Amino acid sequence: MKIKTKYRGLLLLPLIFTVGFFSQSPSYARDDCSEKNSEVCDQAQRIASSSAPHFPMRINQNTVIQTVYASGSAVYLNARFDYNESEMRNALEVAGKSEEETISAISRVAKSSICNPSSETYRFVASGGTIIYSYFFIDGNKYSDIEVNSC
Repeated sequence: MKIKTKYRGLLLLPLIFTVGFFSQSPSYARDDCSEKNSEVCDQAQRIASSSAPHFPMRINQNTVIQTVYASGSAVYLNARFDYNESEMRNALEVAGKSEEETISAISRVAKSSICNPSSETYRFVASGGTIIYSYFFIDGNKYSDIEVNSC
């Protein structure tokens, strides 16, 4: 069975999340910037501020990273898929993949991109920061949150 070109990129879903930027998810908003934690919070603000001019950013034919935001000791990234949940489920079915396998693969790729020992994100997470990726379908429904808080 031939897969329509529109959905072919969905089959590579785990590979499309290699950009290690950051996200906002209001449900995770944090205010944990005590005097003890202030350096991590300052780091979160610096990372979000330096990344913000790059958004929105299309990372492949099906995904746009829309925003970056820091709150407390966390950096957040919102990404939007150019398809809805039904289209994704159909593509996963054709590929013989489960949603759990897909989320697990996305998590592994996110962690590996953040946890490069020479990166600012690695130093941020190692000092107690968290990076949270939030993925949404084109219709605004949430797909998943991926939280990286250790390397």
